[in-house]
Amino acid sequence: MYAPSKHRTTIYYLILFVILMLTSCRSTINEPVTQTTLNSVDQIDTLNREDPDNRGIITYDTYQILIANGSETISEIANRLNINEEKLALYNGLIPNYRPRKNEMIALPEDQFISPSGWSTEITRATIENEQSSQQKISSANNPLRHRVKEGETVYSLAREYKVSVNSIAAWNGLGPDLDIKTGREIIIPAATSSLLKTTQSKKTSEVKINERKEPSNIKEQKSIKTVETKLSDKKKNNTPEQKPSLPEVEIISVKPFIAPVMGIIVSKYSQDKGSQNNNGIDYETEIGSSVNAVADGKIVLVSDIVGGNGKIVLIRHDSELITIYGRLTNVTIEKDQDVDQGQNIGVVIKDSQTSKGLMHFEVRKGMKSVDPETMIR
Repeated sequence: MYAPSKHRTTIYYLILFVILMLTSCRSTINEPVTQTTLNSVDQIDTLNREDPDNRGIITYDTYQILIANGSETISEIANRLNINEEKLALYNGLIPNYRPRKNEMIALPEDQFISPSGWSTEITRATIENEQSSQQKISSANNPLRHRVKEGETVYSLAREYKVSVNSIAAWNGLGPDLDIKTGREIIIPAATSSLLKTTQSKKTSEVKINERKEPSNIKEQKSIKTVETKLSDKKKNNTPEQKPSLPEVEIISVKPFIAPVMGIIVSKYSQDKGSQNNNGIDYETEIGSSVNAVADGKIVLVSDIVGGNGKIVLIRHDSELITIYGRLTNVTIEKDQDVDQGQNIGVVIKDSQTSKGLMHFEVRKGMKSVDPETMIR
C-alpha cells in the first residue's frame, strides 16, 4: 500500500506542475504588450496632437489630416470637403459608408493638381520620402512623419520602431480601445518634444550670434589699437626688417549654389498663394531641343515617364538634403543611381503640346518642402 500511495502522490505533483506551466504559457501568449512593458525600451517624449480647425482639419507643412467628429461617413466627409469619395475611401483603405469614430484620424489625399510639367505630387513625394535618411525616425511638430501600415504591423511594433508610446499613437490617430490598425491605412507618428527643443535652441544660438555682431565699435577700436601696439613692440625687440604678410587664401562661397538648368526665359514663377494653382517651381520657355543640365553635383534618384506622355522627369539628390526636379525632358542621357557633375547634360527640352516652343519645369526641394528656385540660382 505504501508504494502505490507514493506513486499517486508523484503523479499528483506532476499533473499540478504541468497545469501551472500551461497556465503560465497561456498568460504569456495572450497577454498584450502594455505601456509598462514598453517602458523597458527607451522612448521619445512626444507632444500632444494639436487641435483641428473648424473643418476638422490639421494642416502640416506638406500634408493635411482630418479628425472625425463621429457623426459623418467617409462619403459625407468627402462631400463636405469637395473631395472624391471613392478616392478618400481608397486612400484610407476604407469604404465610403464607413463612419469613423470620434477623434479618429483620416488622411486626406495629396492635392490632385498636376504640375506644369505633367506629373502629380505623388511621384515626387514617394521618391523624396524614399531618399530621406532611414535614420530619420523623429517626428517634427510642423510636419509629423506618416506611416502606411503594412501587413503584420501593429501599434506595438510601430511604437517600438519609432520609440514612442502606444498611448501617444492611439491619441494622435484616434484609435479605438482595441488599438486596431488596418493594412493600408495611413497613421501619423506623434511629434517628439525634442523637435521643439531644437527649434528653441536654434533661435537662441541665432540671438547669441546677433549679439556678438553688435559689439560696440569703441571696444573693437581699443582691441585693434592694442594689437597694433603689441606688434610694434615685438618688431622693435626683434629689430628685424618688416616683411609684408602673405594674403590668406579666400574661399569663395556662393550663397546661390546652383546654375540655371537651361537657357531660357522664366514664364511662370514660383507661387504658393494660389491654392490648387500653386507652382512649386519655375517654368522656362526655351527652344525645343535645348540642353538641360544638372544645376550642381549630385546623384540621379529617379528617371520616370510623365503622366500623359509629356516627356520624362528627372530627380537629382544634392548635399544638404536638397533635391532638384527637372520636367518635360527627352533624349535623357543619364540613368538612376548615376553620379553627375554640375553643368552635365541630362537631356533636352521636349516640345510643349500646346505651343510651338519648348517648356521646361524646374523645382528645388529641401526634404518634401519646396523652395523658390530663383533664390538658389546664381
